[in-house]
Amino acid sequence: MRSLLIDAGNTSVKVALFEDGTLQPLFRIPTIRVLEHPADFVKKLRDITFNKLGVASVVKEITHLIEENFPGALIVSANLKLPIKIDYRTPELLGADRIAAACGGLEFADSFIVVSCGTATVVDLVEEKTFKGGVIFPGVETMAQLLNLKTSQLPKVNFEGEVKIPGRSTEECIQAGILASTIGGIKETIRNLPQHPLLITGGWGELVSRHVKGTYVPELVFKGILKILK
Repeated sequence: MRSLLIDAGNTSVKVALFEDGTLQPLFRIPTIRVLEHPADFVKKLRDITFNKLGVASVVKEITHLIEENFPGALIVSANLKLPIKIDYRTPELLGADRIAAACGGLEFADSFIVVSCGTATVVDLVEEKTFKGGVIFPGVETMAQLLNLKTSQLPKVNFEGEVKIPGRSTEECIQAGILASTIGGIKETIRNLPQHPLLITGGWGELVSRHVKGTYVPELVFKGILKILK
């Protein structure tokens, strides 16, 4: 059995294949490229041999694209039969990535905290296999873009190399501020939650895992899609 898994986020679309107990990442494409060239993306998927298709998408256009071209695909949502319960006031607005990450966390424990570091930084609580909600604030890249867009002199920065506090240049000061805001926000959120194992994932998860004690699981969303697909 070959299961194709798609994690479609606001920044990038990740595709992996699960076969014979092994999860193999296949490729990553910028989301904007998929939106600009949807036919190319569909062709790329059709070139892969698979039996099942599971998708966690927070981009409506990509969700519709998959539904139109792959009618049998499983689209992750709170409406599905899930391995977790959803205790959330607006389940219809709960992101598929958050649902999938919460389901993926069951591989590690029944109660845990997920820190997803992407376009947004999200901290979610799962207790006794029940999703309890969390906190959402701007992600690392989003903060960097906003400071550049909303000011006349602050440059757009990247995060190659080690971030130093205090910064000794404008670029270093921005890096330090964004990292301090992110790490501080995560730690303050965790301080207000019950003590459970911490799982860190997302595009900025490796950076965050250097400063927050937890288990870095880059494939957590894929693991969750797979649990739902089974």
